[in-house]
Amino acid sequence: MTSADLPSMNDETVRRVISPLAKAKGWMKLMGVLSIIYGVLIGITIIGLVVAWLPIWVGVLLWQSADKAELAAESGNETDAVEATSKLKTIFTIYGVLTLVGIVISVLYAIAIVVLISSGRFDVQSLGSLLTSR
Repeated sequence: MTSADLPSMNDETVRRVISPLAKAKGWMKLMGVLSIIYGVLIGITIIGLVVAWLPIWVGVLLWQSADKAELAAESGNETDAVEATSKLKTIFTIYGVLTLVGIVISVLYAIAIVVLISSGRFDVQSLGSLLTSR
């Protein structure tokens, strides 16, 4: 959705609406930097290279959203406000998809364990002895 798709707002309305987001710009930038650092640390491992780009992307989006929110709060520019909130929408979409993927993987893992236990290929008693042998 672009600002052309929305009814036009005056500068004061834009400032009022975007003000809470602009006030959180420091926290948004902090979380953006931490997310980028997290992505870089994940990328150090071979397996982590597959997913390291996601937290880096989220970090960049958070930083850009904070900048746009600050610009919109200062100038009342509707386009900047729409861009700031659009970047947040993308972040929520990324985290929503990742959460759903995590839930699906967890359910599949639980089903696999139940199937292995019920088929006798996974011995719960030997697992218990491994845990208590320390």
